[in-house]
Amino acid sequence: MIDLAYFTPPSQGELGLKAFDPGYTFNADRTVAIGETSVYNQEIIHWQEQLHAEGKQGLLLIYQAMDTAGKDSNIRTLFAGVNPQGLDIHSFNTAGKKELQYDILHRYHNAVPAKGSIGVFNRSYYEPLISHYAHNNEDPSLLSGWAKHLNNFESLLQDNNIRVIKFYLHISRTEYRRRLAKRLSNPQEHWKLTESDLLTHANWHNTIAAYQKVISQTHSSKSPWYIIPSNKQWFRDWLIGHIICKTLQQMRPRRPQVPPPYTLEDLDALAQALGQRSSSQR
Repeated sequence: MIDLAYFTPPSQGELGLKAFDPGYTFNADRTVAIGETSVYNQEIIHWQEQLHAEGKQGLLLIYQAMDTAGKDSNIRTLFAGVNPQGLDIHSFNTAGKKELQYDILHRYHNAVPAKGSIGVFNRSYYEPLISHYAHNNEDPSLLSGWAKHLNNFESLLQDNNIRVIKFYLHISRTEYRRRLAKRLSNPQEHWKLTESDLLTHANWHNTIAAYQKVISQTHSSKSPWYIIPSNKQWFRDWLIGHIICKTLQQMRPRRPQVPPPYTLEDLDALAQALGQRSSSQR
């Protein structure tokens, strides 16, 4: 049985991402893991139906990572076939000029899933904080101030029965460069490349330091971060699927047990009455 504590930040002290191997696979068998990932997909479909019918609690999943880490791919794999009526997926790109006139949470709050739904943030309110800290070497007190606001925001969601879990997809710099080179070699993927990719590669250590600081200050038992080794796509998908299903099992959503407003006899009587009415009108 996999120990999820291995993939969470330390309860005390600073997070050091060097302690987490991006290529780690827990000695799992690749073929078995791929098969179990398909099972997790079906479990997510089942639990989402229960969640939607119950309508009393929701789940927000936050994905953070450098480009090429596989956020989109993982979301496609795990949520294939999920009823879109109970699934909200939002991808947040760089805020525009108008958005920057508002507070850091303005455009995210309205995207939080309603009770009965699963919400997925592909990048989130953590992105501008990480990016700003990585490239501007801001005063740590500023980071602490914003982290406090984000923690309070997630506490608000928890108080309203919206569970929050957060994934950092952890890849090595070597793997990041390999995936960028692969995109460069394929004209069909050139559209995915941006100047920010080069900036991240050039400022790799600062970016990692920013993630370490932000994750350390916003991890809690109620809104946990998980450090997901992501050099191996199959292990990444299997681990995230395992965590999501375990969380949904803990939430235990149930269809409401409500008696129908009528019986089969009522239905037959109504059909007979309508049939007689139709005959009399001919």
